[in-house]
Amino acid sequence: LDLLGGFEVFRTWLYDRCEMFGLAVPEDTIVEVLAAMLEPLPSARPTTDDLLDWPCFAPFVDATLVLPITERPCVILSHRPNAEHSKVPRRDVLTVPGFHQIFSREGAREVEKTRRYQWCGSEFGVWWLAAGEPRLIPDLTDPSKMEDVPPAGLHDGTAAVPPLTARAAAAAVASVSPEDAKPLAFALSSAADRLRTHSWLAAAEVLYRAALAAELKAGEEGGSSAASGSFRSWLGLAACCFVRGRMMAAKRCFAIVQARAQEDEHAAGGVTAMARDCRLFGFCEFFLATEGLDARCAATPRNKPSEAMSALRATHVSMYYRSTLATEVGNWEVLAALGEFYRLIGCPEWPPSEPAPDMATAMSYFEQAKAMTETSAFVQDRLDCLAERAAEPEEEDALSPMSN
Repeated sequence: LDLLGGFEVFRTWLYDRCEMFGLAVPEDTIVEVLAAMLEPLPSARPTTDDLLDWPCFAPFVDATLVLPITERPCVILSHRPNAEHSKVPRRDVLTVPGFHQIFSREGAREVEKTRRYQWCGSEFGVWWLAAGEPRLIPDLTDPSKMEDVPPAGLHDGTAAVPPLTARAAAAAVASVSPEDAKPLAFALSSAADRLRTHSWLAAAEVLYRAALAAELKAGEEGGSSAASGSFRSWLGLAACCFVRGRMMAAKRCFAIVQARAQEDEHAAGGVTAMARDCRLFGFCEFFLATEGLDARCAATPRNKPSEAMSALRATHVSMYYRSTLATEVGNWEVLAALGEFYRLIGCPEWPPSEPAPDMATAMSYFEQAKAMTETSAFVQDRLDCLAERAAEPEEEDALSPMSN
């Protein structure tokens, strides 16, 4: 992969060879997995659990068996000579703006020096490294109350969808016809939404993945693009991963969400710019805001500070507009996402090299979110975090910001 010049060149080379020999062109997801596993730098290759977080495997993975990020080994330290897996420090650092969770604090020191790192066949730049982020919230899922046998009638609404084990959810999908798979997917997603609201996060993720499996079954039968999963199911899974602190997985799912949004617009014969701008992405507004900031910074010359400041202001104006849309429709997840943006990123100077949290704005958004929902453990945790930070003397984390 290194000799070929990276992922994009590798994909072009592979497609050319397929055309030359009259072979079917592999899907992009297959090429991406190949590129990741052919990465010449061992520390840039994903572990099994990292791969299981990828969207292409989403309908087939038991969410309760995937290792949490904080239990996965640092990719740099695990490849040192004579490293013992059980003694390798676990991951505790979030890269910004890539939102990769692959380093421990010790391992991240090497990234501080270069401000760049390799991962899955691509190179990424770093604004800064945030240690101990994102804060994890308790998962209230009670495994003893996850049923191992699905009740009959889930697809037609005659039975409510209870918390299910991954085996039971897979059995439910297998038991219905392709015609009934779509209503079953809707029922599963609706139940997952309720579970997530009450912080039954693992149980909710199981149902979102089952909903994607049901949509896969329904779409394949009819040759529909729905086989790739609906906007709703992907957005729900992305939100679940986000709240569970799996930012890498959430961001990958959000990329699928954006693709589904475009497909839905195309299927509808196109939509107005206003309708497109009014589409909300719940917790994924966090990534939308960061992508907007990153794009504006990349497009602004370093020798024009006045333009840079205008670009930064445009980012905050855009987020304020998104917040007004969310308030009108009562979407508390958007407000929570914006609160998280101001807590983790805030109002950095240009070019971004260190976080500049705006605690007052973050608190305001989280309080607005709480006014719309009293059951979100995520919102309450962030409010508690901000209150604790306001009551304590400010301490600079050794990894945040990065040293220049």
